Amino acid sequence: MRFVAIHEGAAVIPLSCAYCSHNPLQYGSLGLIAGYCVRHNVVLRHADETTCGQQLRKDLAAETREIAQAQQRKSFRTDLVQLLRSGKPLDKQPRL
Repeated sequence: MRFVAIHEGAAVIPLSCAYCSHNPLQYGSLGLIAGYCVRHNVVLRHADETTCGQQLRKDLAAETREIAQAQQRKSFRTDLVQLLRSGKPLDKQPRL
């Protein structure tokens, strides 16, 4: 499993599509595990198991967000959605 260090000395966590700003179907009152990436125009059947190098998290503090985004770009491709555990590209999903 690939992990991205958010801050030196802090816990190491994966950044998934579940809370990415490019996914308007984020977890919340609806409690959806599925999502849709507006950046890559792809359905995310399990948003918590996918990621990409364009991860955008507005829920993190500015400094932490910048560090996380830089690490994310180094660890994952920016041109497609990948599976967190293996890094393999997400199988082609139906586009909306």
